[in-house]
Amino acid sequence: MRDAYFACFHAFSSVLLNEGKTFKKHKEVRSMLHRDFIRAKKIDISWGKHYDWLFDNRHKADYRPLVKFDSEQVKDIVEGSEAFVKEMTDMLKSGKK
Repeated sequence: MRDAYFACFHAFSSVLLNEGKTFKKHKEVRSMLHRDFIRAKKIDISWGKHYDWLFDNRHKADYRPLVKFDSEQVKDIVEGSEAFVKEMTDMLKSGKK
């Protein structure tokens, strides 16, 4: 869970850095995703939902040791996170802001 979250976090942070924006808190990065990218229709709302789910469940997985995810969930998480990273990489390559 942690690796999927951080892959998405760093991918989106790269997009923000490309715009000259940096943040110290993960909540700030999450807010920028919604405020400046999803509300502005730069990216699809589904990416925000995926990021939010990872954000919330990473905390559960890190701080509640008995939280478990079944293999189908993990497969979906990995595939969704790979697609998110690809979307952010495509944004960087295309120079979209």
